[in-house]
Amino acid sequence: MGADIKLAEQQVISEFAEKLAALRAGNGDPSFEQMERTARRNGSKAGSSTTFHRMLKPSGRLPDASIVCGFVLGLGLSVDDVAEWEDAHQQAVSKIKEIRSPVRNLDSDASIVQPTASIAAPFKAAAISGVDVKSRKGWPVLTLAVAGSAIVFFALGFSVDRWTVPSRPNPTVYASGQLRGKPDLQAACNTQLGSGRKAVITDAGSSSSWECLRPGMLSGTGKNGIDIGTQCATQFPGSEAKALRPEDPTSWACVQR
Repeated sequence: MGADIKLAEQQVISEFAEKLAALRAGNGDPSFEQMERTARRNGSKAGSSTTFHRMLKPSGRLPDASIVCGFVLGLGLSVDDVAEWEDAHQQAVSKIKEIRSPVRNLDSDASIVQPTASIAAPFKAAAISGVDVKSRKGWPVLTLAVAGSAIVFFALGFSVDRWTVPSRPNPTVYASGQLRGKPDLQAACNTQLGSGRKAVITDAGSSSSWECLRPGMLSGTGKNGIDIGTQCATQFPGSEAKALRPEDPTSWACVQR
């Protein structure tokens, strides 16, 4: 069984590596050294040429999400592409978790208390103590015990769900430098400067040119700038704002601290 699980895990990892290789081939098949330089230029510190090369040769484990993001940025792709590959990575992680967690057979699970077992308990106790439940001897006591158990059980409204402790999902942990997503700059305008303004780019050649302007309002008149860092911290707690390309206003991303 252990070998089957390992084989299934390796299949998921191999398929993910093949998809990354196809992505690289479809984007000019750059060298791994070139990908490392491009990733650094686009703001990612995760991964290196050696790491990127190793990712395409499955080594028995799935690469970290931050390294996958660095790989995608190393191909010169957009933040939207990065978010798409983060989702693909999370799906692969979920598949591996499912493989490692076999489905429980609830019908044979002794940890779940069945109502009939609780009601039948006095009969089992009687059999152990030698009382004949078919005879009149000891029957009133057994009758009261059974009735008492049933009344308490159903009066309190016990169910199988009441006996089980609900599981709590583990909080998602993000690696430092991992891209969390794109900041909603229109939401930032509404929150920081009030409704009725629109988030606009006032200089297509500068990432620092976002302003919140009312219809007919000119750029630079008053305090109209957007605090993108605050928006990232609100939208993706624990992240900070980063322009992946200083000359591109659309390249802003929220990156885990």
